[in-house]
Amino acid sequence: MSPISVIICGNSHLSSVVQGLKDRKGEVSAETIPVIHRVFNTIKYGIDYQFTIDAGGGHLVPNPHLDKLIDEEIPSEHRRAYVSMFGGNAHNALTLLEMDEPFDVILPSEPDLPRLPGRRLIPYDAVRAFIEYQARFHIMNTSVMSQRKDGPLFHIESPPPIGDNHYVSLHLENYFKDQGDRPITPPLLRYKLWRVHSQIVREACEAYGVTFIPAPDEGMLDGKWLRPEGYSGDSTHAGEWYGRLICQQIEERLGGHYGGWLWL
Repeated sequence: MSPISVIICGNSHLSSVVQGLKDRKGEVSAETIPVIHRVFNTIKYGIDYQFTIDAGGGHLVPNPHLDKLIDEEIPSEHRRAYVSMFGGNAHNALTLLEMDEPFDVILPSEPDLPRLPGRRLIPYDAVRAFIEYQARFHIMNTSVMSQRKDGPLFHIESPPPIGDNHYVSLHLENYFKDQGDRPITPPLLRYKLWRVHSQIVREACEAYGVTFIPAPDEGMLDGKWLRPEGYSGDSTHAGEWYGRLICQQIEERLGGHYGGWLWL
């Protein structure tokens, strides 16, 4: 059976996959087919690359350059699968650093989670609306990518939050440092908002026929936070160990084994 080329497109969370693949040795199996990961090269094409293009009249289509790149780089005899890793940090914009008025929210899916004392309770729908607005363009990219019918499309849930506030404070990205000396939010609030974001993305995937792949259980601590083995050196992204788990999830979904990787 022909190998499968997996086209992985996305934004900054691609870094964990690249780290997980860079030193990984190819596998050989007579029982399964090789899965070759082809990661979109954001370094080459830039972080502002437009994955979605308006073809006129508001009709959104995949960037023709990306289509051409895929058709040129993927051997014709390979089967194809697609992986979306767009966005994933909309919740962090709201909850990594404290707001002027600290807040909390009750999740309809987990109403028994503890309340955080001394905080204003914000309606779930208001929090959801904010995150949905922040994530809208990333969800658009995933929905447009689903127009390709030459292979299945998976969307990878963004990594769970880091639960260690000391680590977060020591590894803040410049985006957060530039916001001044503001306290780090409680880990439980970051977990709640990650769940809100994931629910929004999951529902969008269901609407567009995209398979949503949740964060691997083995990558989580207490079912809520990223395991320290998966830290990347900043406050919001996962690293090499976690990226390898993601790739293994993809390979298992496709019923294959790791056959190598290339930039796309």
